[in-house]
Amino acid sequence: MTGVAHSRSGMAALWYGFSVGPAAWAAHIVGDAALVRYACNDPSMHWWLHGLTVITGVPTVIGLAICVRVARSIAAPEDAPSPEGRTRFLAVVGAYIAGISLALVLLEGAYVFFISDCA
Repeated sequence: MTGVAHSRSGMAALWYGFSVGPAAWAAHIVGDAALVRYACNDPSMHWWLHGLTVITGVPTVIGLAICVRVARSIAAPEDAPSPEGRTRFLAVVGAYIAGISLALVLLEGAYVFFISDCA
């Protein structure tokens, strides 16, 4: 038995890693949609869009790192009928979710470099 499977703080960290990606991606897409008109009218607002990408990307990277660390620390396979198997499965799925969310945040943040005229 590992400490992660029975530790409340370990499980809280794992759930953070599991859920922060979609929440950060949602905040990023809503924030970009809210700020894009201002960025079209004032070129100095582009820095706010870049900042939003960083502010939402960093917690997603932290969540990805947590999930990967937990997945590597548990030797039991994902399909093992035990708390370790469940925890490893959650960590692996969380790593995939955080990775996809990070990719979406970065892809949405990349278009800011190409906004030249908002017709």
